[in-house]
Amino acid sequence: MKNIFILIFISIAGIASAQFSIGNDAALSCLQSQLPVGWVMSISDNILSIERIDSVMTLYANHINEPPVLPDYKKPSDEERKILFEKNGLKTKFIILFKLEPKWDNGKIEQSNKYNDSINTSIKSLWFKYGIEKFYHRAEITTGKHFDEDRFEPKTKEDSLNLGNYKSEKAQFEKSLILMPDKCLYNYSLFTSGQSCYEQTYFNHSFSDIYPESANDELWKVCEAINKYCDCSK
Repeated sequence: MKNIFILIFISIAGIASAQFSIGNDAALSCLQSQLPVGWVMSISDNILSIERIDSVMTLYANHINEPPVLPDYKKPSDEERKILFEKNGLKTKFIILFKLEPKWDNGKIEQSNKYNDSINTSIKSLWFKYGIEKFYHRAEITTGKHFDEDRFEPKTKEDSLNLGNYKSEKAQFEKSLILMPDKCLYNYSLFTSGQSCYEQTYFNHSFSDIYPESANDELWKVCEAINKYCDCSK
């Protein structure tokens, strides 16, 4: 089965009706000119897509915990790797997606940041409202690890009730947070999942090998070009 390997996910923030095109932004035109051969850029509605035309094969590989390479190690030939990937790998595609909005001006960004700061302050106050800080200290004392509210197991009914109320109220606050643009062009603002292209690609590739290897090099070049031309400091 053919799957799509999405490297950057689309945010779900709303957007007013607008027309977007590559030619309407010099930064997008520059980015398009720097794409490796075999990569295409397009815009559909408010979604910017950067895609490698040919498919790749991906294979699970834990590079974080892999043992050191021995001196007598012989790297598999390209043909050997191809056979291995065709037998055990997954056929997929490299696609990078952004949501586009008309460029946010400095006033909108400043106002949105202030609003989010106030919401985050309210979220922090919930720690004291529901006594969550004691869970934090208890976790450090008993396990030597930082408190993780998603993995914490309450010891009493009161703990369970307080933690449940805390998570419920926190979730309501988080729904009201304004999603901020991750990258900016001359005329557009770009939205991702909150991780930069480089970070998201590194995260995925920590646990996968790619065939052909040249596709991996191409992907890094695309990510570097995105970081260069999609700069929020413009």
